[in-house]
Amino acid sequence: MSGTNTAEIGFEKQIWEAADILRGNIDAAEYKHVVLGRIFLKYISDKFDARYQGIKAEQEGRRAGEFYDNGDMAMFDSIVESLFEAIKRNQQESVHLAEIRDTLLPCPMSGELSVVDIET
Repeated sequence: MSGTNTAEIGFEKQIWEAADILRGNIDAAEYKHVVLGRIFLKYISDKFDARYQGIKAEQEGRRAGEFYDNGDMAMFDSIVESLFEAIKRNQQESVHLAEIRDTLLPCPMSGELSVVDIET
């Protein structure tokens, strides 16, 4: 028995014509990038959905109101704490840079400082 299926289901031509319409003026060699991107998105979507369903099933097995164990919370805290520290440092740096800008910007505008003074 042959490993290929040559049975016609009747609407293959319509499917190919629809694909040609969707492809538009894109060269067939370039269209592969669109198709491969869509296949990748479908793959990622399926993996995400499977992981989501697994987590959902795991959470349903726990008591009501008990979503995470202490290990999960400790891991979350360690990740989030470093992110909040980075945000705080960035905010402080932003304030500091704004102060420097506000101090230096009026100098060239008022004539106190010129580009020639900086170069020499």
